[in-house]
Amino acid sequence: MEYFLREDIDALDRKIVKTREMISEALREIGDSCQQGSETSHDNPGFEEGQRAVTMWSRQLRSLTKLRGDALIISPPAPSLGGKIRIGHVVTIKDLATKEERDYQIGSAMVFDNTGKRISYKSPAGEVLLGAMIGDVLDLAIGDQRKKLLVLDVK
Repeated sequence: MEYFLREDIDALDRKIVKTREMISEALREIGDSCQQGSETSHDNPGFEEGQRAVTMWSRQLRSLTKLRGDALIISPPAPSLGGKIRIGHVVTIKDLATKEERDYQIGSAMVFDNTGKRISYKSPAGEVLLGAMIGDVLDLAIGDQRKKLLVLDVK
């Protein structure tokens, strides 16, 4: 089971539709390449490229469709009053080495946010933050880099 906020499940649904469109486009290109000449498929680069595209997009569609089938839509939690960080909460953290403060929303299993303000609960930072409380000092390891984070606020 994968947990999703409504905005992420809607984005996942749009990505599935877009992926289906890409498969249809690749199939059209295969058809066009077959009509343009009498070459065999081995002598037809357009045909071969179309086949590669269909394979790639079909693999992605299977993955996205499986994820969608495993998805459980959850509602954002009520604001936390000193409680544990949960999916949907906005968390203010402070990097104890740099003193930098940042806000993150703990998002779904897959996040479709390009702003960098939402992180998946399955990401390294999301896994460390989930269940933490205001005042907790957390150790975050991403690759070779280690950080100490202080949880300042949970909304």
